[in-house]
Amino acid sequence: MFSTAAGEWLNELAGPFRTEAQLELRPQGASSLAALVGYWDRLLESVKKWLLEWAAETETDLVLDPIRDVLTKRSDALILAALEAAAKLKEFPADLEGLIIPMLEHGDELVRRAAVMACRSALNWRPFFENEPSLLVRQAWIARLINQEGRAAVPFALQQLADPDWRIRAAAVEGLLSLGECGVRAALTLLPEANESVRIGIARIVVDWADEELVDEFIQACPQPVSTQSANPS
Repeated sequence: MFSTAAGEWLNELAGPFRTEAQLELRPQGASSLAALVGYWDRLLESVKKWLLEWAAETETDLVLDPIRDVLTKRSDALILAALEAAAKLKEFPADLEGLIIPMLEHGDELVRRAAVMACRSALNWRPFFENEPSLLVRQAWIARLINQEGRAAVPFALQQLADPDWRIRAAAVEGLLSLGECGVRAALTLLPEANESVRIGIARIVVDWADEELVDEFIQACPQPVSTQSANPS
């Protein structure tokens, strides 16, 4: 166990067989993870990244101090792992939000996306969404806003269903589904004036919801194609 031979384990984690040492440590569980966190400042950067990833899969709250350390120092190689771990924290101290918000303007879209997923404050995030150039990050913002605002976000989600990019429409579909039947029924209200791409998105919502009554409502609300009949020769 790590606790009975910490020095030897630390030597292995700093040596050429660190990957093998990591594989042996993981099955030791939370007790060894917690003990290893106490040696954070002695670990190689690659091992710190591994430690954050390990904690994110098991006991994220054990790495609260390392997360805070990474975000304070803005360690580029570790920011992404720290943000992904922060998103899974059970206890979320107020000061952490202040360290995460600046990451929303980071130059790397993956970092910005992870920061969006880690944010928890009930702030007005819509200006960030509107000014975000990355489709990947905008998708994350849609999920965040709908999760935060609940039913109040329905008009916002419906607006995204009309976006020209299918990835934004797909994120809106997922968001409306997450709201339950109210989100599904709200989408149906768009059908009379909806173009083809919007109708496809609504169809996916209805199919995923798997309610025969709503399927019938969808079919009835869709504009019916104009039928043409050829004249019979007399």
